[in-house]
Amino acid sequence: MADETSQIPTGSGPHGADIRTDDDPIETTRHKAEETADAVKSRARTLGDEAAHAAQNLAASAKSRATAEIDRRSSAARDGAASAVDDTAETLRCAAERMTEGTPQGEAAAEAADTVHGMADRIRETSPQDVLDATSDFARRHPAAFLAGVAVAGFAAGRFFKASARATSLQDRAVTATRPAPGAAEAKGA
Repeated sequence: MADETSQIPTGSGPHGADIRTDDDPIETTRHKAEETADAVKSRARTLGDEAAHAAQNLAASAKSRATAEIDRRSSAARDGAASAVDDTAETLRCAAERMTEGTPQGEAAAEAADTVHGMADRIRETSPQDVLDATSDFARRHPAAFLAGVAVAGFAAGRFFKASARATSLQDRAVTATRPAPGAAEAKGA
């Protein structure tokens, strides 16, 4: 007797009908496993794309926040430096007013005050990137002068920190010298 199986066209064969038997559980399971694997692959691709997009958004957001913070801090530093230069210009202007009018010293002090005040305005108007670009250009055009300036600035900074440490040490000693010794108060009372 011939094996009787139910044949169902699936529509995927060369002529639009692929014959598959309903009675073969292995084929049915294999087909379902392939469909599940395809669905998992598709979902994994979608999740990977979503994760990559989220990472790009997070990176862009972090960069934006960091840039804003750097701009805020550099603006504050720039404004502080400009104010300090303005204070110097004001000091020069006061010195020029105290000098006898028309003397070369008075005129030089007034001119120096105007120049220093102009520097303060340029500091306020210049972005940190402009300062960096100008410094890089100067270093490329005049490497010896740039290195000499860096050396002088390093020497000055070293002297400043050394003097600051010495002043702090002297203040600490002065405070310690004015305090009574731990047993001194008890000895006076006895």
